[in-house]
Amino acid sequence: MTDKFGEPLLKLPDYPAEFECCDSGCGEFCVYEIYRQQKQAYDEQQARLHKFLAEGDMNA
Repeated sequence: MTDKFGEPLLKLPDYPAEFECCDSGCGEFCVYEIYRQQKQAYDEQQARLHKFLAEGDMNA
């Protein structure tokens, strides 16, 4: 049923290891900021997917 979802499923992002951060204040390019953005996109997609699947169950 997820093939009818209409978008490729995102992989749960890996939390950055401590050594991956250079502590230079990279702003939007910081590994933690990139992780936050990827995790937010993943969480939003998971919410859409759960809603899609729930609606599919109701229409079955």
